[in-house]
Amino acid sequence: MTNMIPPTVRMRMLVGAALLLLGAGSANAALYSGIAGSDLTITGITSESGSTDGLIFKGLSFNEEEQGIHGNANALADGFVLFAPSLPGNGLDLSVNAFGEGFSDAPEGEANSLVIASGGIKIENTSDSESFDIDYTIDVLLDVLIEVIGENEDAFVDATVDVLVDGDVLESFAIFADGLTGPEFDFLEFSEDYSLTLGPLEHAEIEITSSIAGLATTVIPVPAALPLMFSALAGLAAFSRRRVAG
Repeated sequence: MTNMIPPTVRMRMLVGAALLLLGAGSANAALYSGIAGSDLTITGITSESGSTDGLIFKGLSFNEEEQGIHGNANALADGFVLFAPSLPGNGLDLSVNAFGEGFSDAPEGEANSLVIASGGIKIENTSDSESFDIDYTIDVLLDVLIEVIGENEDAFVDATVDVLVDGDVLESFAIFADGLTGPEFDFLEFSEDYSLTLGPLEHAEIEITSSIAGLATTVIPVPAALPLMFSALAGLAAFSRRRVAG
């Protein structure tokens, strides 16, 4: 009974089992989170007569939200547009926000989010004689974060805000976090004042688009311990055959 299993085979099995246990106990996860928000506030309207009669404000909005989940993962995609016209200086006129997050965990998972939220204000001057100077402020907040634990996981998230006036880009902002190239997080806060003039019977459209795109993946490859275990089992089988033949 002392010659049951050769020492070399026994060692391979013990080492392989230990490596598998260590691999099972390690943390493997990836996550991302992103916020892209922008607010527009009309701060002043001036004209020769001092009246705002003749101006008409209309709100425009468009939302697209997609999320995908595969394996051990979860994701969230959310976007909203709030249009609440007010008198100059009295508060918010347009808010466009996008939010996305995802989490992927071992042994295998994938989570992705795509959010595109677009909102606008169309200002029409219905007067055939009056011109208006319109002042407004745009506040932008971008915040992204990723976390990757282990060597076989990845995550990235992009956050962007684009501001257009009559189809032309006024401002464009983008930040990102990436598990392969970095950084792990980024943050941007921006506020700027603008103005435009509407002549008689003219109109203008201010559009804001906020978007988030994120992905987290966790793929655990075949552990290096498995070939060692298979080698040990093969050795054990060969040893058993030799004993039977003897």
